[in-house]
Amino acid sequence: MAVSRFPVCVIREAATQLGAHSLTEAVRELKTGQFTKMLETSSAVSLIEKVTEAYHRHFRDLMNRYQSAKDRDEATQLRDQLVREIFGE
Repeated sequence: MAVSRFPVCVIREAATQLGAHSLTEAVRELKTGQFTKMLETSSAVSLIEKVTEAYHRHFRDLMNRYQSAKDRDEATQLRDQLVREIFGE
């Protein structure tokens, strides 16, 4: 999944956990476009790991909210959001 497909709240959470200096360094490394070198750098890898962890938490939270929804309209809305998360729009 491309980073641009992650919800903004997930990117925000991961960036907050990473810290300003590491985030700046990670963005600089990602912008260089050198994928092999990027995989060897800790800042870019840390950012990717944090985004992945945050996305998994976001998805689990969404799934739990859907499974525990009592209101039919809310359940439908959450189901539709899950479908978009999984299959795209």
